[in-house]
Amino acid sequence: MLDRKIAPQTSSFKDISFPSPQVVSLKNGTNIIIFSQNNIDVVKIDLVFTGGNIECNSQWTLPSMLRMIREGSSQYNAEEIAKQLDFLGSSLNFSAQDHHSIISIKSTNRNLPDTLSLINNVIFSPIFPEDKLEIIKQRSIEDLKNMAQQVRFLAFQKFSEIIYGKNHPLGKEITPEIIAAFTANELREIHKKLIVQPSSIILSGNITQDVISSIIKIFENNNKLNDNIIRNYSTNSLCSNQFTIVNKKDAVQSCIMLGRKAPNRSEIDYIPLRIVTTLLGGYFGSRLMKNLREDKGYTYGISAGLVGKYDSAHMMIITDCDTKYAYKSISEIKKELDILTKEKVEDTELNILKNYMLSDLVKSTENSFISADYTNTLITTNAPDKYFENQVNEIKNITPDKILKIANKYLKYDDFFIVIAGDENKLKKKNNEH
Repeated sequence: MLDRKIAPQTSSFKDISFPSPQVVSLKNGTNIIIFSQNNIDVVKIDLVFTGGNIECNSQWTLPSMLRMIREGSSQYNAEEIAKQLDFLGSSLNFSAQDHHSIISIKSTNRNLPDTLSLINNVIFSPIFPEDKLEIIKQRSIEDLKNMAQQVRFLAFQKFSEIIYGKNHPLGKEITPEIIAAFTANELREIHKKLIVQPSSIILSGNITQDVISSIIKIFENNNKLNDNIIRNYSTNSLCSNQFTIVNKKDAVQSCIMLGRKAPNRSEIDYIPLRIVTTLLGGYFGSRLMKNLREDKGYTYGISAGLVGKYDSAHMMIITDCDTKYAYKSISEIKKELDILTKEKVEDTELNILKNYMLSDLVKSTENSFISADYTNTLITTNAPDKYFENQVNEIKNITPDKILKIANKYLKYDDFFIVIAGDENKLKKKNNEH
């Protein structure tokens, strides 16, 4: 009989490896990356096109263009597209990234030929009807107005502006006027520029030779890739030691964000810094969660993360709290940053962190769909070769001394900028009291 007073035996992670996909390269430069899993009757196709939000010079434009694709094509109107997808049990989804546009298709193996026939026309021959665009614009404007009432949205908006700069596509404020001025012709031009030939096609699920042949038949004769489409923008160079309040009158809560520039994924410090950031606030047992949630009760949740983009990276700490706790929360964040720069982490805490991070990596190998999603992220963030293996090795081998060294290099409180969105009068009053 199981004795529940005795803890079960545990063991450390042994070898962790990412599944090796089959790769088929087409003459026009497109790579088909295949993760096959033959115990299910589902196929997922991710079409990764080069060119994203930055190439569109706005964070509204590309998502709206992708959304409009299913509003009508040369052969089908919006209602016919929706009905056929429903009848076939298939789905069509879109994702706008910094430098990439992703179109994802799911289908049963049996209905894949009919799904591909429909999707091929929908994706490459949309008509962007004016009346549908007007509806989407009005909805987007209403959504924007509603989001502008939320302190977290306002904090993110200012945070992005500081990280990237006011004129950077990712730092530029989206206004109702910008949305209202957009035309269907502009969306058509963006589609013509970006949705030409996918740079990568990621297949997951039950990938038979018939599936691969069907994909090759559609995409092998398309235009060659445009390798020069990605635009390089310089990001804001002055980020540290700034304190900004975004006023939201009568707001009950405040959103606090701390940020700083960080090494990108190709640099040697990126993975060690990711480990240190996870220790600080990247999981439920992290130091910030234990302090501000479990001990002080200032917030329901706080997180710290390292955001690796295609050509840049930044560190971010974020929490929402009652305004009366805003400055107390910042003081406790500073305290935890200072501790990490002065004291070595204990072996017990480090082992818990390592097991958490390794188990998280193991999840990306659980099935073909998750492995495909992980590969998608590697492509769209420009991750270096052997990135998965490098993470495993770094997590297994990192020491308290190295964590202390990385913390001293990147976690100095004065190197962060701070954004608080909330009622400015209440915040100033609490600051004086604090």
